[in-house]
Amino acid sequence: MKKILLPILFSLSAVSAAFAKPSTLVYNLNTNSVEQSENANEIRPMASITKLMTAMVILDFHSVDQVICTKSGPVQIRNLLERLLIRSDNSAAETLSRLYPGGRTEFIRKMNQKADQLGLNYTRFEDPSGIGAGNITTATELVEIVRAASKFPAIRDIASRPEINLPVRIIRVVKTKVVKTNKHNKKKQYVNRTVRETVVALPNTNHDILYEFSEV
Repeated sequence: MKKILLPILFSLSAVSAAFAKPSTLVYNLNTNSVEQSENANEIRPMASITKLMTAMVILDFHSVDQVICTKSGPVQIRNLLERLLIRSDNSAAETLSRLYPGGRTEFIRKMNQKADQLGLNYTRFEDPSGIGAGNITTATELVEIVRAASKFPAIRDIASRPEINLPVRIIRVVKTKVVKTNKHNKKKQYVNRTVRETVVALPNTNHDILYEFSEV
């Protein structure tokens, strides 16, 4: 079966209405050749496809099953990657970057360093999620990012899942009371109780593509 990468059709063309024509590139993985191309070397914001580089930089340092400590408690790298790659969760991207050795600044430096190692001359990163317009690439170089990311088994496995199951804790406020911190200030203190726990299934943000095409 012919394997084709279509990484641009749903991303760069939709990032900004300022561009009259989309950047498009369809790449045949069997023949290592371009099937179709339009404006493929124009530099555009890459939006949430940034998260592929975020995942690669994390997996270059951490194992997918490693547990790291966050403000809300310990969390497995796999869980953050699931939120990152299935739900395109910006907060997961920021958490991964902040907990990286050297912090967010060092993490972004590593993202750009990896882009250089991949020979990407026009790809640059300013944040780990793609929320800013400073994360830029071209359709041609985006193919190389997708190709590099596909070499990570964890990224292939997680990104191709149709949904993610997230545990949810439903909490009810039992009572509140006012506590004096000093003679001038008061604050409310809430007493909560967990009513029940459940699991919510959330679809992959690319679920339409996953269902329409095989081997994505």
